Amino acid sequence: MVNQTQVMTTLSYLLGENAVPTSAVTLGRKNFIQRTLEEVYRAYPWPFATAQATVNFSGGLATLPADFDIEHKLYAYFDNGDTQTGLTEINIGDSDMYVQDQYKFWVEHISDGRYRIRTKDSYSTAVVSYQVTAPEVNASVYTPFNDQSTLALGARRYVKLSENPDADISQDEALFQKRLNENIAAVQVNRPLKKNRKIYYANNYRLGE
Repeated sequence: MVNQTQVMTTLSYLLGENAVPTSAVTLGRKNFIQRTLEEVYRAYPWPFATAQATVNFSGGLATLPADFDIEHKLYAYFDNGDTQTGLTEINIGDSDMYVQDQYKFWVEHISDGRYRIRTKDSYSTAVVSYQVTAPEVNASVYTPFNDQSTLALGARRYVKLSENPDADISQDEALFQKRLNENIAAVQVNRPLKKNRKIYYANNYRLGE
């Protein structure tokens, strides 16, 4: 687990400073760290950022959790007791092409970053698997993404641009992307392969089998 204070210290070292400045400069750096963390969360479906929830439908509509990240794919299924029926996400523009019992859903924006799913099926609940948005880190709020060097490298790009909008940050960008790709590769090596969900649900398998 990494918090904002730890990344601030690493960022200062990368900038050649012996300690974190105590001036108003740190306010901008905190923002840069947050923006970088959001980039990291969008870059890959990290296992630590995967969540599952049960949503309740009313008139074919169900509100998704507040931390749902629209940047990633959403999975959903109806739990029928002995079996689970998978749902396939479709584009909202194609919704008129489908009817009940075809097990389709689409995502709609509500307001202020909140989303809901809509289906023409008559089930009252569904289980959704989704990626969460990046937390607003500070001294007491941590992120499970534990490579503070990656976050500091990403934030350094923004610091240099804030000091000089014409600065060449290509090398900084390359270092950040290299480190981020190493983080992704480390996760991929250790993760099991994902089953084909269409075949998985079509054969009425339960999750975990």
